[in-house]
Amino acid sequence: MADGSAASPYGVVVVGIGIAGKVRIRDLSALQQLGDCYWTIKGFVSRRDIEIEGVSKLDFDDALCQSDVHVIIICTENELHEDLVRKSLQHGKHVLVEFPVALSVTTAKELYQIASEKGLILHQENIALLNDFKDKLIAARKWKCGTISLTGKLGGWIGDMERSGRPFIANISLIETVYHLVGDVKVIGGKFTTLENGYTATAELATIDGRKITVSLTRLTEAKRQKRVYFEIEDGSVVEYVPEAPKSQSTPGDGTKPGIYLKLV
Repeated sequence: MADGSAASPYGVVVVGIGIAGKVRIRDLSALQQLGDCYWTIKGFVSRRDIEIEGVSKLDFDDALCQSDVHVIIICTENELHEDLVRKSLQHGKHVLVEFPVALSVTTAKELYQIASEKGLILHQENIALLNDFKDKLIAARKWKCGTISLTGKLGGWIGDMERSGRPFIANISLIETVYHLVGDVKVIGGKFTTLENGYTATAELATIDGRKITVSLTRLTEAKRQKRVYFEIEDGSVVEYVPEAPKSQSTPGDGTKPGIYLKLV
């Protein structure tokens, strides 16, 4: 088994070559070391008939059986995550998966338990947390209330809840953002509204000391992706984070690192 050293790097296979998968291959090929951890791309898995220069296309089952493959990165549609994660863990592979791990909390807990019992890493990726907004929020001192909103396109598999999961499962990154920024919260309300051209879903949350956060998700048949994180501070100022929209609007999760726009008003 590889230990991630220079002499024994982790062999990585990327499953799903949409925008996110291509970005993973690009970044992991360009940078094959972080600190004392080393890796090498062993190939990719895709349903499409495509070629990537310098990287071999593999069959998923064959990749699982290769002794030089130690890590599986999953960048496919939500509905496929559970089966791919389960098979990868059963074959002794570490797994990095785009959110969500599975379409239900019960299944996700089961998969994490399997990983723990086998001594494997199961990591749900959320690049939305890769910014310094939390530091800005802490520096601004105590906040009164917050709003996290996302507007995006409703199309393809993301528009089918049987395939993508319910709104705050398919977009669990919004809930993860809340926990990352403010810690434990509880649900105090929520609403789902069907529109002619999509839907809106709202979750009303509260921290332990009663401060409120509203998480709003809007999916429309025609819409540009836009995310906004907004907190009102007790002194009347505002801390806001607006990441840049993905270059392509065709894929719900693009896998590119967001830009950062912060302002104190």
